Amino acid sequence: TAGYLSKADSLVGKSLEWSNGDSSSTYFFYKNGEYVRVSKYGEDDLFEAGYYDVHRQQLLMLPAQFVGRVSSLTSYSAKIGEGSYELDDQVSAKTYEVTSVKFSYPDTELLYTNGWESTSHDSLLWTLDLLENNRYVLEAKTGVSDNTLKVRRKGEWNVFGDFFVLSVDTCQATESVQCPTEYGKILKLSSEKFEFDNFNESNVYAAPKEWTPVIEE
Repeated sequence: TAGYLSKADSLVGKSLEWSNGDSSSTYFFYKNGEYVRVSKYGEDDLFEAGYYDVHRQQLLMLPAQFVGRVSSLTSYSAKIGEGSYELDDQVSAKTYEVTSVKFSYPDTELLYTNGWESTSHDSLLWTLDLLENNRYVLEAKTGVSDNTLKVRRKGEWNVFGDFFVLSVDTCQATESVQCPTEYGKILKLSSEKFEFDNFNESNVYAAPKEWTPVIEE
């Protein structure tokens, strides 16, 4: 049908944004069929990252990592407007404004070339080991002298476009804490520094945003 999205490639390098009152939703579409959605509904911050394609003029989105409730598979018709798309999932239709974005795709191999370390504002010493099989171990300890483990998280790490995601399988801590999936846009990644804009700022034992490589002695 004329006037509807028919090719997935036409979404690459675009963001789609919708807002209404205290609710908002933004999609980022990357090459290799990857997408990220950041949403807010009232007090709830939602996140999903996964894979998209277009089949028979239906935009299909399959979440792989998420925070909050998401559909296992979303199918939209996408009517092309003037600088917009109307996304209709047969329950409701929302008009998203389209913006072209020049994404910076990080060299993900740098993430598991070496370990990473950081110090948080409460003087905890953090280490982050990202493994090539997309598993990770994140630990925070008190100072060098007593070396007491305060929290250890294990799970799966992924990069979707320019977003870094840490999902959690197991969480050990010296006090009762929440251990949500952490995510954020990669701001800098080199052999000397790793920085990501962690959305999880308010949580106790939230992972630091800035990391430097562990130097083996």
